[in-house]
Amino acid sequence: MPELPEAETIARDLDSALKGAKVLRAAALFPAIAPGPLPLTALEGRAATGARRRGKCVLIGFEGGITLLASLRMTGQFLFGRAADFFGTPSLPDGGRGRVSAGRGKALEAGTDQVAAEPEKGWTFRKAGEAGSPRKAQETCNAGAALQGGEPGTAGPASGGSAPGKAGRSGLERPAATLPRGGGGPGRQSAPEGSDPAPDLREFPVPHVRAAFALSGGSLPDGLDALLYRDIRKFGRLSVAPDPEIEALMPAGASGEDALGISAEGFRRRLASSRSPVKAALMDQASLAGLGNIYATEALFEAGISPFRPATGLAPAEADRLWEAMRSILGEAIRLRGSTVENYRSPLGPGSYQDLHRAYGKAGLPCPRCGRPLERATVAGRGTVFCPACQK
Repeated sequence: MPELPEAETIARDLDSALKGAKVLRAAALFPAIAPGPLPLTALEGRAATGARRRGKCVLIGFEGGITLLASLRMTGQFLFGRAADFFGTPSLPDGGRGRVSAGRGKALEAGTDQVAAEPEKGWTFRKAGEAGSPRKAQETCNAGAALQGGEPGTAGPASGGSAPGKAGRSGLERPAATLPRGGGGPGRQSAPEGSDPAPDLREFPVPHVRAAFALSGGSLPDGLDALLYRDIRKFGRLSVAPDPEIEALMPAGASGEDALGISAEGFRRRLASSRSPVKAALMDQASLAGLGNIYATEALFEAGISPFRPATGLAPAEADRLWEAMRSILGEAIRLRGSTVENYRSPLGPGSYQDLHRAYGKAGLPCPRCGRPLERATVAGRGTVFCPACQK
């Protein structure tokens, strides 16, 4: 799940790219992703005013006092793509919107089971397999991710993908490093451990894009004019509401003070009031918003504090040491655009802070301080890596 540094990076990328961009068309390819209270189409005709982070969530503001709240959960991502691949001719419609079905990404004419076309409004929805279909859109999305500095998504034909340097079905050259998702079996290669599980284009038609927004203006990467929401596990939510109602839509328990903005004194007070293990207290979003398993693990290791100790038992000097370690790690992680572990990718590319992890995901390896093997245990239902010798 994206934590504070990843959400901050996403918000900064979106703020720089979307500010001033007008939404021409919005569609939920998986309706449950957009629970309301307003539909995604309420954003049509409105320009983005900016993006910001709140805890682990990303908020995009629009003209007229409306906000899109993105709770990315486990696998939510924002990427840039081409509007024509999803919507056809990018002209602003004026009513009579089609609806998009939940499992296949086909646009359906309202009240029918037919794939719809709206030539009178300049929009043509695409059937799978046609030029400009959702399958083509996913290829464009993959190529765009590669051009933006991220690892592209993946396979070409059923034989196992395009050869290095060859043009894929989208007509864009695929880099030599492009690998299909999954492992084993003839004609398949395994993606490197820890890499983004890119979509397999042999699946029909767009495996993981759940919402799309056709845009005009702004500062999007060259040749791209759509914001895409991709979510493998479909746990994320895109909620649109008037600004005064956004607070009530924040995820349950996400009301704590921001981990990057809290003072040393405020941090001490929150720890002193918690009888939970300090690792659980750090991840309690109702008390401290933004920290998750990765950065709580790293901060505790850096501060030399055992994750099992009751938070209320920390001496003031220990709490201050942990506060300083937390702030330092979060700041450096933001500078390096977060940690790309498994699914995280920002709209303008992956992060690299995972290369500096000293404890998270390193159970069994020598402690960078004392050389003793790091151990793994469970705290508050989450796997925790720690050094039994250095963390007291």
